[in-house]
Amino acid sequence: MIKLIFKNHLIQIIIIFFSFFFISTTVFADTSFNTKTNQITWKISALKATHTQEKNLYIAEGDVIITGGKIKLKADYVEFNNSTKDTRASGNVVLISKNDTVSCDLITLNLETQTGTIHNGTIFIQKTNFYIKSNKINKTGKETYIADMASITSCNGENPDWKITGKDIKVTIEGYGFAKHATLWIKKIPSFYTPFLAFPVKTKIQSGFLSPRISNSDRKGLQYEQPLFLALSKKTNATIYIDYMKERGTKLGIEYNYLLGKGTNKSKGTIFYNFLNDSKIDDNTLNTSNYSFSTTPQRTNSERYWFIMKQNTKFADTWNSKIYLDIVSDADYLHEFQKDNIGFNNIKKHFKNNFGTSIDDYDDTIRTNKLNINKKGTNYSLNMGLNWYDNVIARRADTNDHTLQNLPTIKLNMPKQVIKNFRGNFGLYFDFSSEYKYFYRQDTTNSLTNGHRADIYPKIYLPLNFKNFLFEPSLGLRQTFWHGKEFNNSSSNKNEFHHREIYDFQAQISSKISKVFNTNNKFAEKIKHEIIPDIKYTYIPNVNQDDLPLFEFTDNNINKNSFNLLDSIDRINKNNLITWSLVNRFTRKNKKINHGKNKNYIYEEFAWIKISQSFDISKHRANIFEHFSDISLKSEFSPSKFISFNADVKWSPYNKDLVAHDTGITLKNNRNDSIQVTHRYQQNLSESFFTRLNANLTNNLSAFFLYDYDLFNDERIESATGFELEKSCWSLSMGFTEKPDDKSLTFLINFKGF
Repeated sequence: MIKLIFKNHLIQIIIIFFSFFFISTTVFADTSFNTKTNQITWKISALKATHTQEKNLYIAEGDVIITGGKIKLKADYVEFNNSTKDTRASGNVVLISKNDTVSCDLITLNLETQTGTIHNGTIFIQKTNFYIKSNKINKTGKETYIADMASITSCNGENPDWKITGKDIKVTIEGYGFAKHATLWIKKIPSFYTPFLAFPVKTKIQSGFLSPRISNSDRKGLQYEQPLFLALSKKTNATIYIDYMKERGTKLGIEYNYLLGKGTNKSKGTIFYNFLNDSKIDDNTLNTSNYSFSTTPQRTNSERYWFIMKQNTKFADTWNSKIYLDIVSDADYLHEFQKDNIGFNNIKKHFKNNFGTSIDDYDDTIRTNKLNINKKGTNYSLNMGLNWYDNVIARRADTNDHTLQNLPTIKLNMPKQVIKNFRGNFGLYFDFSSEYKYFYRQDTTNSLTNGHRADIYPKIYLPLNFKNFLFEPSLGLRQTFWHGKEFNNSSSNKNEFHHREIYDFQAQISSKISKVFNTNNKFAEKIKHEIIPDIKYTYIPNVNQDDLPLFEFTDNNINKNSFNLLDSIDRINKNNLITWSLVNRFTRKNKKINHGKNKNYIYEEFAWIKISQSFDISKHRANIFEHFSDISLKSEFSPSKFISFNADVKWSPYNKDLVAHDTGITLKNNRNDSIQVTHRYQQNLSESFFTRLNANLTNNLSAFFLYDYDLFNDERIESATGFELEKSCWSLSMGFTEKPDDKSLTFLINFKGF
């Protein structure tokens, strides 16, 4: 059925009248009509249309548009057979289907089967900005094309920055393309040839080769890294890494990301694994000195690997679990492979971005492995876990391993909550913490032992408000139990229970003074200044603990989980301390949006300064001269998005000198150029200087410079420089890095959309 609609009613009547006497019908002016076939209704509009009843053929001219289903065809001239749905279009032809757009001079197409021939045409995939051009393209299906000769690029224009030409090209939208005798052209210069080429042609997440990374260094020689991404499903993907190193061999790696579960039961995880059969070892001879590190032991193994994974699981609204594993073959491995595609830096960044957590540093020879299950209730939290610290050096050397393990750790805590509210502006509060640990070492000594420890620590608070002051006294009682095979003090304590009871008392008084300044300028409409003074007194009695076990103790040179005994439950040191602090906060208020009378504001803290110091009453009574602690100053200052400053400084009131500081400043401008400078210092221990400069030289070209220097030992840690050229359809980056034991040059090019 064909329905004719005419804008000019007079012309409509005349033409209908004459149509009874002629075989064909000719229509002038703006015309549109519908024709229905099977499940699709085709609508045709044009400035002029002619219908031949004998052939059931429509001829449309001038701004012709045919639409049906997900297909839209535009042209200057169209012949449409309503019986066969064969269409011939010419003049500024544009065919838009589901995921691609075809523009050409001439097309013959069956609208039902979507098969035909495209003459002097271009297939454009908008989402990836991908072009396929040829003098003749055969459309063999809804999303399939074949061409004897064609060019491929993601660049706009007639003279693209890069293109790939080839023969016998076959393309499937949302699939892959294949070409024979493919040549890469940089402008008009042929630069690379391959007899066969496969490439992805997709708008969704797709499998395919990622950009290769090429570098050259003293330790590895020429290096070529090629990643292959595999889109396994909507919730899983993997990347295979092939890393060829001329001097070391080929390192293979895999990255696997997954999401599991539905509803409240969900899991998110990532697994990394890479392996290298290294052709170089460190046998402590001159010939292999280039493959060792001064800070690690001799490495004689050639089979090298790193396995690291993390998984977070949510069982229900309140139950969660976390698994983290980190196993490396030797202490040199993460020194060696820091900046590779599947190296330490990228993996650390991945865990930070996807899980919000970091990993052990590359030079840590004790790697953390843990399982944690936790439940968070309204007024409590329960944590259960296994912590295993893998001592890489002890494992590799097959020597005694005294590393302290926690198998398991169980913690039950209750945050501060009210017991009873009294009349007036005060009430009675309490909090509660407890833990159980089993301490295990593979190899023990008289001082490094295994055993159990349980600790219970309730605490009550009585906060009192007096006008602008808050006074809060608190009293805590800690009870600790130990049991183990042997303790370090004497053999008479073997297999015995031990216990300790100790209390602590705190009294804290604080206040808050604030004032709002009306500035009414570009920086702020108003500025709020807060001053928060605080004085805290802490008392813990002196209790003899010499006969108690000391599980959480390791020699400082054994492993990283050595720590200050002041932080250990095994030893609670006496304390008779007064600590004062003064905090200044500055917050600015600016108008964000103005909807008539309703005003929305943005509040931003742009400056924060805290200064504090402690006074030790016990040292003062014992006539110990240095009874005042170092003065600590911490500050953050960001008056605008172009400048930020932070400082952490400790100053000795006795030596009148800096004891330690960590200061840094970052400056930016409207072009997003930036310079970062950091200076770290610890008296008689270390001092270092770090700077990084990023400069956007043009809209497309940026450069960077990095310099890290050890002032204490007077040696360079690392220096690097490089640039990145970013174009609409490709990017190029190159960098040079120099360290005391290695130099490397890295090259990376990315053809976008390919």
